[in-house]
Amino acid sequence: MKAIILAAGLGSRLRPITNDRPKAMVTMLEEPTLFRTIKQLMDVGIKEVTIVVGYKQEMVIKEINKYFGEGKIKFIKNEIFGESGTALSFYLAAKETDSDVLMLEGDVLFETQLLKRIVGSEISNNIAAIARFCPLERNCSRNGREQNNKLLYKSEFW
Repeated sequence: MKAIILAAGLGSRLRPITNDRPKAMVTMLEEPTLFRTIKQLMDVGIKEVTIVVGYKQEMVIKEINKYFGEGKIKFIKNEIFGESGTALSFYLAAKETDSDVLMLEGDVLFETQLLKRIVGSEISNNIAAIARFCPLERNCSRNGREQNNKLLYKSEFW
């Protein structure tokens, strides 16, 4: 299994933090989110990682190569990241692979245990892990069905 990490976006809602870096390179939990994600993938046995870059791509490529080693991570450039969305970024990377793919957003934190369960799952080759949103002011049940969030599918990984 290979991993595709989408990290081309502008991160405009995080301005001014993202003025000099993409949101996937913002430090959270003492390191850039993208570094954490790559390490988690490697921890669960995924060695082939492709990152789709766009905004501040030179900085991302330089920092990833410096930290993980030149040539360890593959990069695909989405040259029209400002006008396109994640679907194009995923397409650019997916068309380059011929195996099972785990697609991750580069700016999302998750527990390594969730990744282990997804990678080790014997469910069909079409898995979607959906994290629902619960505003702090509401008391949301993990088992209840949300009306406002329109939760359509509940994964066995919860």
